[in-house]
Amino acid sequence: MKIGFMHKEGRMKYVYEMVKNDYETEVFDDHCFDYDVIVMGMDYFDEHSFDGKYLSNLKNTVIFVCYDDYEIMKEQFRVVCLKNSEDFLVKNAQITAWGILAILLQSCEECLNETVVDVIGYGRCGKAIVQLLDALGVQCRVIVKQVKKYTREVMHFEEYLFKKPAKWVIQTADVCIFDHAWVLRSGKPIIIDITSKFVGTKNLQDEDIVIYYAKALPDHYCIKSSAKTYYEALLEVLV
Repeated sequence: MKIGFMHKEGRMKYVYEMVKNDYETEVFDDHCFDYDVIVMGMDYFDEHSFDGKYLSNLKNTVIFVCYDDYEIMKEQFRVVCLKNSEDFLVKNAQITAWGILAILLQSCEECLNETVVDVIGYGRCGKAIVQLLDALGVQCRVIVKQVKKYTREVMHFEEYLFKKPAKWVIQTADVCIFDHAWVLRSGKPIIIDITSKFVGTKNLQDEDIVIYYAKALPDHYCIKSSAKTYYEALLEVLV
């Protein structure tokens, strides 16, 4: 089996080394047409940058991607998307929570058990963050778009916007609920934005407010653990 890696940055450097121990592996070469698997990596990738002639020469190739938006490739190849792996998503959320904890430990001026944090969104990452911070004595308020029967108390977006936020706000939901009026009455909290392409704070770019654009937290704080998680998901395709 021959595997081509599109990227060797961040965690993918370690994934590459782990895969190389058991399979014929190289950095992707668009003059090579005998790949059994092409591994895209964690970032969004423009499938149109693949030359059409190149694609037409591939046979029975598996494309391994993180994001499920490769429509052209789906017509011709078996596309395996990490977003469809619940085990990977849960583990990646847990590692993301460790990254949030690292930022708080580096930046908080008070003890964690004296800190109040607002978590916007309660999906996999939101739940993992709250679970970790709860265990450390951090006071977490959970803010959601739809109030359902959760195992903990939550607050609706609309109600939250008229309350004073905590000093720290962790934005995990891919929706922007903040605007200039909110900033004026909020007391200017510190925001950690982990949303896709930072849509969670898109309205705050010109505001006098501290925002941590925390993209790819696993790569920055838990790179080897995140690489192992990615490798395990890839291994399910290779074996």
